[in-house]
Amino acid sequence: MAFQNGHRDVSIVDIRQGGLNISLVDEIHQKLNPGKGQERRMPTLLLYDEEGLQLFEEITYLEEYYLTNAEIETLTTHAEAIARVIEPGSQVIELGSG
Repeated sequence: MAFQNGHRDVSIVDIRQGGLNISLVDEIHQKLNPGKGQERRMPTLLLYDEEGLQLFEEITYLEEYYLTNAEIETLTTHAEAIARVIEPGSQVIELGSG
């Protein structure tokens, strides 16, 4: 899905499955384009305080938390194939786990 951000169209792919019944794309668009006189914000879904980020970082490197190692293995194994399909001039943004 693409939306106008004032400069160019930006595609946002929401890869979450199940769980929350909100549209991440709609949330981002709504918070970054508020009504007149309202402050721009990021959805709280994307924000954590420093202590929460540190705790989550520590959890992701525990042996029991297999997702980090699976992600590293996937990216290492398929890095060249991924790079081939990214169009020149694109920006890849890693939004973190969660």
